[in-house]
This record gives sequence, C-alpha cells and structure tokens, in this order.
Amino acid sequence: MCWHSEALLHAAPPIESCPYDSIQVEDTCKCNHKICSKPPCLYELNIAVNGTDIPGNCCAVYSCDGCANETLIEGKCPCAPGATLNSKGECTCIDPHKNLINNECVCDPDKCELPQICDRHHVSVTDKEGCCMKTKCIKCPDDSFATNNNDEAIDDKCVCYPCTNECGPNERVVVIQRGSGFPSSCCDLYKCESGDLEKKCIVEEVIYSEGESWETADAQTCKCQGGISFCSKPTEEETFRSCHQEGSVYKHNESWMVDSCTNCTCFNGETKCIAHMCEVSEGHLKKPECQPLNCTKVCPDGNHIDPFGNHIDHMGPYTLLENISTN
Repeated sequence: MCWHSEALLHAAPPIESCPYDSIQVEDTCKCNHKICSKPPCLYELNIAVNGTDIPGNCCAVYSCDGCANETLIEGKCPCAPGATLNSKGECTCIDPHKNLINNECVCDPDKCELPQICDRHHVSVTDKEGCCMKTKCIKCPDDSFATNNNDEAIDDKCVCYPCTNECGPNERVVVIQRGSGFPSSCCDLYKCESGDLEKKCIVEEVIYSEGESWETADAQTCKCQGGISFCSKPTEEETFRSCHQEGSVYKHNESWMVDSCTNCTCFNGETKCIAHMCEVSEGHLKKPECQPLNCTKVCPDGNHIDPFGNHIDHMGPYTLLENISTN
C-alpha cells in the first residue's frame, strides 16, 4: 500500500509597510526626512514635538498659535481657511469632503457618499449639503406610491392608487367624505348601507335620509321628502331683516319720508336716514284787526268831559260812547 504525501504550500507572511515618514531599506524602515515640511499657519507656527530618527516620529510636530478666540476652529487656530493642524502636525480641512490644495480647502466629489436608492413606497429627494448631493427617501401616504422614474430630468412624485367603491349584494355605497384625488386623500370615504332605500335621496352618490336637509354648491337648500330632493333658494325677505320704526315695519331697501326734509331707508334691519336742505320762503305776518272798544264813562256830580277836554255841566249820568279802531 502506497501512501502519497502531499506538500502543503504556505504563503510567506506579508512584510508590514513602513510608516508614512520612512522608507524600507534592506528590510528595515528608516526615516525619510525629505518628506518632512512645515505646514502653513495663518498666525504663529511653533514646534510642539521635535522630530526623531524613529520611523513614525521622524518629522517634527508643529502647532499654530496666536490667533484670536473668535477665529478658533474646534478650539484650534486655523492653519488655512477652514483647516487646522491634526495630531501629526498636518494641515487638514475640517470638512471631511474637502482636500487642501494650495492652502485652500476644495470639494472632492470622490469623498461624497453614494446616492441612496429608494423603493416604490418612497420618493427620492436630492438636496445639496456642503460639497455633496444628499439623497433622502420620503415615504408616500398609504393610498399612493412613488413613480421612481430614475431620470434626473424628471422629479419623482407620489401618485394615487386606483379607487374602488364596492359593497356587497343589496348594499348601497354611502359617501361620507369626498376624496381630493391627491395622496393622503385620494379616494372617497364611504360606508356600505343596507335596508330600505326607497324613501332616501341619492344625490351624487351621497344618500340622505327622509327629512334630512343639506345645502348645494349654488346656495340652494334641499330636503329629502319621500325619496325626492326638494331644493329652493331663500327669498330676499328671508335673507334680509326688516326695520321697525315708530310702529311701522319696512322691508329691506324700502324707503320712507319722516318729514319734508328727512328720507330713511331700511338696510338689513338697520334704519339709515338722510336729511336734505329744505327751501325756506320769507313771509309776512298779517296784523290782526282790533275790535271796537266800548267805553262807558260816568262823571260824578253831573259833570263830564267832552272828547276835547272841556267840562260840561249836566244833571244826571252821562254816557260817552267812543268807537276807536286801530289799523
């Protein structure tokens, strides 16, 4: 019996790469001081840690100091606009999506995240945040679904599922609320009603019970009677109020004269009056005629005075009758 031995091949262990500040020389990492450089600093650059000959610590570590508190970025002085020195003394941008090029932080599209892919229940909305375009998935309402056109020129949107108003045998659809045809309110809200529908009114798929009233879009008042809809518009007298003035009742828009100068009009229960200028004619008052004056004068001792003031002797009483008229 022969035994076959199989040789097992093992890969050589990988050689670890040298730190960034060193190079490999005959399987040994040695410092490469040529790559060491001073970082930029908008203020005062100082050495925080001196460089050594040990790979990983070959280059000196610098600090940027002397800036005002209001210019600090994450508690550090800026080495360039929007950048600070990291733990290795390198000037790096605060925004992880930017690279420092010629002492200026510039957007790098390769550092942006890949756009998010949304399912048919979510609408894809793209918005720019800093350097990158961010994709958000917004859920459509339960009565709609997303178009997801996969075309940047056409915006995705939520569209309604088809509506169906179905009830069982001997049942009638009773609409409770009309749908708008837009997501979240696509279809009518309805219920299925059974029983005697002979005395009920059906208006645009809405069922009204016997004696129930409703108003139409053109301001008509309707009432269901015996399965028939009776509709009418209110008259002007029912719409507007009347006016009550000194025991009289006036209808809306009716006018009347209070006196020769004042005209009033009833406006929806409120009396409004206007006083006009009246013509005044000059008149003369007729003087009243004086009535005749009857005067009886008796002179004592038989004497009397005539109209001319003379004393006349006369025995007995004397009666003087004088008629005087004044115009």
